[in-house]
Amino acid sequence: MASTSIASPLPEQTHQQVQIRLTTRHPDITISSPAPLLVPTSLRRYGLSQVVNHLLETPEPIPFDFLIDGVFLKTSLDEYLTANGLSAESTVTLEYVRSVLPPVYKSSFVNEDWVSSVAVLVGRVGVDGKGKGEFLKENEGRVLAGGYDGVARVWDVTGSGKVFGIASGHQGAVKTVGWIAQKRFLTGSIDQTVRLWGYDEPVIDDDLMIDNHDDEKPRGIVSPIAEFLGHKGVINCLSIHTPTNHFLTASSDGTIGLWSTNPTSSPPAPAQPPAPRHIKKRRTTSSALPKLGSLTILSQPNPTTSSPQPVSAAIFHPHDPTVSYSATWSHTLLTHDLTTTTLISTLTTPHPIISLTNLPSLSLLAAGSSARHITLHDPRASATAISQATLRGHTNAVVSLSPSPGSEFLLASGSHDGTVRIWDVRAVGMGVASSQGEGGDRGAGSLFTIKRESGEGGKVFGVQWEREVGIVSGGEDRRVQINNGVG
Repeated sequence: MASTSIASPLPEQTHQQVQIRLTTRHPDITISSPAPLLVPTSLRRYGLSQVVNHLLETPEPIPFDFLIDGVFLKTSLDEYLTANGLSAESTVTLEYVRSVLPPVYKSSFVNEDWVSSVAVLVGRVGVDGKGKGEFLKENEGRVLAGGYDGVARVWDVTGSGKVFGIASGHQGAVKTVGWIAQKRFLTGSIDQTVRLWGYDEPVIDDDLMIDNHDDEKPRGIVSPIAEFLGHKGVINCLSIHTPTNHFLTASSDGTIGLWSTNPTSSPPAPAQPPAPRHIKKRRTTSSALPKLGSLTILSQPNPTTSSPQPVSAAIFHPHDPTVSYSATWSHTLLTHDLTTTTLISTLTTPHPIISLTNLPSLSLLAAGSSARHITLHDPRASATAISQATLRGHTNAVVSLSPSPGSEFLLASGSHDGTVRIWDVRAVGMGVASSQGEGGDRGAGSLFTIKRESGEGGKVFGVQWEREVGIVSGGEDRRVQINNGVG
């Protein structure tokens, strides 16, 4: 096919030309006749963006970024060709993607102790049952923050910025938290238990503007419902599937638990030995709290050591709640059939895996490792490669992952290096150039790096990306920090 030379809307061509081929994975911005083009080698991102907008005939200009072999173009085409030992006679394939804005800092809230994990709840019309007694209005947000002081707190992050609820009763640090719905949440702890809590807030009459609440006390009402027992190690991770009333746990005892969030569907807990003496006793909220057991406990296959290595994360298949994925310190990613408790597959990885999330549209798992990077895996039985790609840039363990709610290709990660990074999983090449951006630095390998606004640094332990609230993270600086989501 003959190439086309673009003369407009570009400036006068004073440099040599190179043939390019433009591609994209987004159907709504696909060029109808993607013939090869001859363009000046002097073009950079802005000029190439003009070319794409010209070909798309967009009513308003859309800013684009460009990928070559999995690396964002940060120079002119001429500089790229020279740096990679290519001549202007080469045909360069450019993948264009919509540019994203850097994540600007919004706010932060000081917790009583280190923040181990965060879970975001947002009111949505038609989803959370507005008009049926739910307390959240549309786009109102609450953040559930697990604390190393053994307490989980509900923060009003879109309004007063105050603590609206306090869940206290665990005998050790809260390691993981999750919302089931507006009025229920779960907490998992170092004390080897999971607790189910009820939560509610008095509704303010907007018409009468009546609110008799005492501002010195938390507005929300937190009540313990049940305690789940069965693990013999720290609860590292919770994953909730609300439609089936099920949740998964990953524990340092080397097992994965499947449980019901409905107390009436749960078996009684097995008899428990006395708590170890080293666990400091805390005042519990109810000595008569129902003790419930698991639906099943899954073990790792053939441990190579005398005791199984910890399971760091467990999640449901994004489209099939009878399948789970789990990650272990023994360098494995496990796929289980939860109905038959059968191990379907085992992927062996070079390093211990600490965090795990789904990228549903891409049929991939993103796994954060102790080796400071994120690997992308295809868990399907037909996959031939152990790892599909690697994202590098963190300088310490990657302990939390959260996919973008607005793009199938974007991902947030939290690390013990004290940062949250934003990634485009299409950018899997090496050597992405560094540049500064408002609210976040463009990191080596990542789109942006979010630092702790407190200036105190420290490890990041948890991150969740939610469309209406933003990128929420917590860590060693005792802050729940919120940055605008990119896009």
